[in-house]
Amino acid sequence: MTREEQLESCNLCQNRSFNPAMCFSLRSLALIIGLIVYIAVMLLLAFLEPSSIINGIICKVFIIYSLVYSIKTARSEEAKIKKTSVDLLDEI
Repeated sequence: MTREEQLESCNLCQNRSFNPAMCFSLRSLALIIGLIVYIAVMLLLAFLEPSSIINGIICKVFIIYSLVYSIKTARSEEAKIKKTSVDLLDEI
């Protein structure tokens, strides 16, 4: 799928007053919010029941690692898109 097709398929981009670049930056924001909520829930459960820290520790570490890796990947993709859009504007 090309970048133009992605922009056309994005519901937020259908509104012409909306900046299309925001569609791509929302990925990392959603992942960051998800990571914060997950950690907050795990801390709350640890406060209410301390033995829950040990239960499923491998899964918890894997989920946190996956979210952090996804945030890192999303940010690098955002940087590539931003660089590409700046290059296109320089050509005009």
